[in-house]
This record gives sequence, C-alpha cells and structure tokens, in this order.
Amino acid sequence: MKVKKTNPNPGFSILKSNIDEIKQSNLIIEEQLAKMKELYLEKISVDELKNKQFEIMVEELQRYKTNFIFETIQKRIYLELIGIHDHIEKLLKSSITDLSKEDIIQHLSSFKKQIMQVLNNQGVEQISVTGNRFDPKYQEAVDIVATEKAEEDQVIEDVLTKGFIYDNKKILRPQKVVVKKYSNQTK
Repeated sequence: MKVKKTNPNPGFSILKSNIDEIKQSNLIIEEQLAKMKELYLEKISVDELKNKQFEIMVEELQRYKTNFIFETIQKRIYLELIGIHDHIEKLLKSSITDLSKEDIIQHLSSFKKQIMQVLNNQGVEQISVTGNRFDPKYQEAVDIVATEKAEEDQVIEDVLTKGFIYDNKKILRPQKVVVKKYSNQTK
C-alpha cells in the first residue's frame, strides 16, 4: 500500500499554485513583449520607408519646380532676349557707316519696343500715373522746383526716369520726377 505524502505546510500548495500562475503570466507577458517588439520594429521600418519616400518626393518636387520655372519663365525670357541679340548682331554685320541717323534711331526704337515686349510678356509694365500730380506710391521726387502758383503745388514738372510695376501691384522701380512746390513768398 502506498502512502500518500502530505505536505506538512499547507501554504506550500498555495505558493506552488501562485508560482505556476506567475510563470503562466510571465509567458503571456513575454509573448506580448515579443509581439510589441515585432510591431515596434515593423513601425520603425515603415517610418524609415516613409522618410525615404518623403526625401525622394522632395527631390522630385525640387526638380519639377526648377524645370517649371525654366520652362514657364526663364526660357521665354531667354528666347526673347536671344531674338533681340540676333537683331543687334544683324545690325552690326551691316556697315553702321552706311546707316543714316534716321536708320539708327529706327533700330534703337525697334530695340526699345522689343525690350518692352519682353517685359510686358513677364507682367512688367511702365508706371502710368493718371493726372500730373505727384503720387508717392508710384513716384520718387528727386528734385523740387519752386512755383508761385498754388494750383501747381505737387504738379510733376518732369519725369527723369520711367518707373516699372510688376503684376499691377509690385513696384520694381518708381518714376523719378521733378515736382513743383508752392512757395507763397511775395516779391
């Protein structure tokens, strides 16, 4: 007959049961940690891939921007300037001594028109101020001329340099003008 061993300490079986539960819990925790580690590494891999894709996209956008600016703006300007260059070259090939003063003036006028056309094609226009009163928004007074007539105060006496505006809102260069200033001194 077999004798059943009984543990003299009844807390031992509870303790053994608790240890088994802890071991089981540890196994579950280890499995969860392994899954979390796997997810973490996967997330890092995805983030690195996203970063590489983002860098590629930024490079492509930069190339697109550079090409876009060249194709839509610079190339047109260059081609128009090359046309003016060709016109000048053609003029220089002809003997300038054979040209009359009127011919030279006509060619210079043609160059001026071509340059204005290039500027207009890019949204640049000469400033055109309505009326003949000084407008500090579009003009810069570089000299003042005294006048004794009150109604001539702030009237433009002369435009020394034409001004240019881009897209009807950005002043590239203001007109440089001589302005009359009323002086009420009597003789």
